[in-house]
Amino acid sequence: MERLKNLILDSEDRLLRRIIHLAHTAGYTQCSSTFVEAWRVMVRGLSESLITFLSDINGGSGAEVAAFVVHEAELHQKRGVRVTDFISLLKICRQAYRELLGTSSTSATSRYEVLAAHERYFDHLEVAALTAVAETDQDTLVRKMQAHNLELTLEKNRFLTIFENVPNPVFYLNEKNELYWLNLAAKELLAAEMDCRSDLALGNEISLPKWLAAWLNEFRSAAQDVAKYRMDLGITGGLRHFELKMSRMADAGGDCTGTIVILTDLTDYQQAKAELQRAYLQLQQLFRSVPDGLVVVSADYTIVEANEKLAELFGLSQADLLGRKCFDVWDAPQCHSSGCILKVVAGGMGVIEREQEIATKDGRKRHALVSSAPLFAADGAFLGMVTSVKDITERKKAEEGLENYRQLLQQAQDIILFVSKDGRILDVNEAACKEYGYSREELLRLNIRDLREPATLHLYRQQMQQAFETGIVMETIHRRKDGRAFPVEESSRRVMVGGEEALLSIIRNITERKQAQEEIKYLSFHDKLTGLYNWAYLEKQLSGELKNVVPCSIIMGDMNGLKIANDAFGHRAGDKLLVEMAAILRQVCRSGDIIARTGGDEFVIVLPGADEAATHAVAERIKTRCAQSIFQPLPPSISLGLATRTTTDQSLFETLQEAETRMYRRKLLEADSARSFSIQSLQRTLYEKNTETREHTERLRVLVKMLALEMELSTVLQDELDLLAMLHDIGKIPIPDDILNKPGKLTAEEWEIMKRHSEIGYRIAKTSPELAPIAEYILAHHERWDGQGYPRGLAGEEIPLAARILAVADAFDVMVNERPYKSAFSTELAIKELKRHAGTQFDPHVVTVFLSLLDKNADAIGA
Repeated sequence: MERLKNLILDSEDRLLRRIIHLAHTAGYTQCSSTFVEAWRVMVRGLSESLITFLSDINGGSGAEVAAFVVHEAELHQKRGVRVTDFISLLKICRQAYRELLGTSSTSATSRYEVLAAHERYFDHLEVAALTAVAETDQDTLVRKMQAHNLELTLEKNRFLTIFENVPNPVFYLNEKNELYWLNLAAKELLAAEMDCRSDLALGNEISLPKWLAAWLNEFRSAAQDVAKYRMDLGITGGLRHFELKMSRMADAGGDCTGTIVILTDLTDYQQAKAELQRAYLQLQQLFRSVPDGLVVVSADYTIVEANEKLAELFGLSQADLLGRKCFDVWDAPQCHSSGCILKVVAGGMGVIEREQEIATKDGRKRHALVSSAPLFAADGAFLGMVTSVKDITERKKAEEGLENYRQLLQQAQDIILFVSKDGRILDVNEAACKEYGYSREELLRLNIRDLREPATLHLYRQQMQQAFETGIVMETIHRRKDGRAFPVEESSRRVMVGGEEALLSIIRNITERKQAQEEIKYLSFHDKLTGLYNWAYLEKQLSGELKNVVPCSIIMGDMNGLKIANDAFGHRAGDKLLVEMAAILRQVCRSGDIIARTGGDEFVIVLPGADEAATHAVAERIKTRCAQSIFQPLPPSISLGLATRTTTDQSLFETLQEAETRMYRRKLLEADSARSFSIQSLQRTLYEKNTETREHTERLRVLVKMLALEMELSTVLQDELDLLAMLHDIGKIPIPDDILNKPGKLTAEEWEIMKRHSEIGYRIAKTSPELAPIAEYILAHHERWDGQGYPRGLAGEEIPLAARILAVADAFDVMVNERPYKSAFSTELAIKELKRHAGTQFDPHVVTVFLSLLDKNADAIGA
């Protein structure tokens, strides 16, 4: 507070000059030398009164303020000054004191509090003057002025505080290019430049610096709103480089009210930039002068820098390299793969060093030592990599003679061992370490016997001797560190290593080969689908181990309904049916019996030691298991033929022929029942897929029979119509349930699947002699009289009569009965629809007969 008091008391002349300057600027014409003296007295009184007021910063001495300002107002009124002019004078004083207090060296917070108290002080002055001289209602005036002044004051003080503490020097010049306001940084800059105090006064105390006046004139003459300039300014401490940004200030009418000048010190930036430039030039010189090839590759594989040495290595110019993709220059094996060096270093692998062969432009091959390191930005972003390429072609040539065997040793996929005469392991390759599970050091402490399976050691000495004398290729068994054994093929021969005789053993793990051999052997005697034996194995057994076994029985079996299963449900379903039958045969047979699949749907069972009674028992068990099977969509069924050999005078092939003959005889006897069973199974499956199908089928049979009688059709066609009514939708069995029973409208894709059921039904019917006569009817039962049906687009009488009759009866039944996707029509509406579509969808003659039939037999039909 003491520092603030001294600032106010010591600034009487400065305040007076500033007030006079502001009064002239504001057009206050009452100023004279007499008034100046009077204003000096008023300034002295204002300063003392303000100090008293600020000493109580939370409230101030309102009474003293009121007495002082009323006295001054009355004096000015006696001198002929109007009250409004006096209030204007107080506002000028307010601004001068605000500028003075803004230069105080207190903290920003304290300065803000002092300025707020200053505003309250002058509010008191204005209210006291108005109420005393103008006799205005004080409460009303106070409320209006304080509310307005407080709002303006707080906003102004906030911005003043912000600008006051901005580190950039900020100047505000009025329309006459006079300094109107500047912040602390600007004052310090001027003080440093002019070597004077930092608390410079405003107004006419100082003139504009020459550099500012020059740039300001250029800016004003250019009639720009915003402009930037660069300049060097010598101040205390040396030469500094600044950027000046000038902005034109205008009032609501667009007239210029002043200029804002903001300076940014770019000296440090310029110095850093220059330092970076020097460092860059040094790096460029280093980049060009190193004896190795250097290349910088960006994150998108583009070559952005390459020195002359690198271009020379590839037989290219620098211009040929820059801008190209790195993988176009050298097509290394790891390019375009997860092993790409750029990808690897981007993943944080650090420096990667490798030897690589490069091709020059003329096709010559060179060996190079290539080192790659990642490049990262300051924020950690991956920028690319820098790679050095050292030509080591000559060194490689010098080393090749010594390293050939080592390269072969380490790069070979097979195990390579060097073994001394006493079995000590002298050297190994990497493949040996991986295969055996030992480190190289551990293997070099072992003897070759330690790698052999104990069961093979009795052959060890003999095999070692032969290997040293003539060389040897053999199969044996080795074991790993963890004890697991594996088969190997070993080729060993004598070599000289460092003047000492040794064995070079190339060892190959043949586990996969052995497994493949076993698989081939298995498949040569087994059926791949069912896992049963095949004909080759059966033939071998019948002519080999079993040829003298008596009694010996054979069961020959042929599956029923396999073709229907394949056609109706696809070959995958047929394969599952075969697997189910194989499982049943395994369940009923003994472990020593031979079960073979000898054809597509044929099975043979050989029962060594089984007599005729035992064989019949096996056959009965097979029939029972088939009947008990719950396999869907068709249960397994098989026709069996049995034969037993009781003497070795008869060959087993003759017994097999006898069983086959009996099987075919039995199949003929069971043909009708088997076909009937298959058809019933298909029909049952269809009913299970759609609960309404059974009722729909029975109603349809009644309708087509009545139509056939009414049209006096032949008995054969009547029977075919009855069968067609039952099985016309048999092709829906393979259709997915979610499409078949969908309550809403089918999508275009679902409708295409649904439309295939007539073709599927046709194929099923063609496989059965019993259904073959109605196959064409099933195919055509969705054709239309106008040719717009499917699948073949038949029209008129091209459509079989049975299909035309079924179409009318089927449509009527569908309309008058509820479906998942529709409500039932009334009989009247159904009749109307039939009439409307007669001649387009339906045969008009059949519709006429059907409608006549409805009139005569409404009760029987349920119409």
